[in-house]
Amino acid sequence: MDIIQIFKDACVELQKDPRYLALAAVRKQNDADRELDRLTQEFAETKKTLSEELEKQVRDNDLVVELNAKANKLYGELMSYPGIVAYNKAKLEVDRMVGHIDAILTAALNGEDPLAVAAPVPESTPSCTGDCSSCASSCR
Repeated sequence: MDIIQIFKDACVELQKDPRYLALAAVRKQNDADRELDRLTQEFAETKKTLSEELEKQVRDNDLVVELNAKANKLYGELMSYPGIVAYNKAKLEVDRMVGHIDAILTAALNGEDPLAVAAPVPESTPSCTGDCSSCASSCR
């Protein structure tokens, strides 16, 4: 069998994995969530308006403070929104699975025994605080 077909077949199996299915379900649920959509749009519009104000030669500093506070409040609401919390949890599990798959592939490409690659020990991953300076992750 062709190696590409083997990988395609493996990907079909990956889409049957409970971790993938959980992520797909929460994505679908979030896509249908009108309140989440409203919050996301309001956050994007606020950030756009803030950015536009910051680019002006003469800016309204009171408006900048107001928009920044509103953007931070909306971001906090988004990050604590149940659908986003569920998405982040499901995504973390899929990312761990993909990391394990990547480790297996890398080991094989380096001439090591891919069957000897153990599943990584899950790290204690803090949840997002909404303040990117509080974590070393590249979650953005």
